[in-house]
Amino acid sequence: MAPTHAEVEPADGVPDAVGIEIRRGETRTTLRMWGEHDRSTVDVISTKLVEAIAIDDRHVVVDLDEVTFMDCSTVAAFVHGRALLVGRDRRLTVRLPPPAQRRLLELCGLGDLIENDALGAASRRQPTTPLETWVEVPPKERRVEGPTSPVEARQPQEGARRGGGSSQ
Repeated sequence: MAPTHAEVEPADGVPDAVGIEIRRGETRTTLRMWGEHDRSTVDVISTKLVEAIAIDDRHVVVDLDEVTFMDCSTVAAFVHGRALLVGRDRRLTVRLPPPAQRRLLELCGLGDLIENDALGAASRRQPTTPLETWVEVPPKERRVEGPTSPVEARQPQEGARRGGGSSQ
C-alpha cells in the first residue's frame, strides 16, 4: 500500500509547512507528522488516525520527529486514538518527539506513550528553537551573613538604645 499523504492548508494558504502521512510497515502503521499542529489541523489528525487504525490489526506509531509545534488539541487526538486502539487490544505510541513536544506529553500525563528508544534519540537532537534549549539549573545555596530583613536590621539598634541608656 502506498503511503497516503495529507497536506493541511494553514489559514494564510501556504500548504508546504504542515503535513501528515500514513505509512504501513511490516509490524506497525506509522502516522508521520511535520510542521505546526493545533486546532486548525486537529480534524485532519483525527481522520488520519482513524484511517491508520482501520488499515489493519497493527499497532500505530505517531512519528513527531519533524513536528515544530503542537498544542493540547493534538494531544487530545492522540488520547482519542489510543482509546480506539485499546478496545482492539492494540496500542498507540509516539516516536521521536522533540523536547518541547515530549514535555507537553509528560505534563499531560502521557509520557507512557513515548517509545523508550525515542527518548534517547530525541535527547541527542540539536535544539531548533529557544524553548528546546531549556536547561534546569539547580538553585545556588545562598549564604546570608548579618540581618536578613529590614526588621532584623533595626532590632539590635533598638535593643542597644533600651539597654544602653541610663536614667538619672
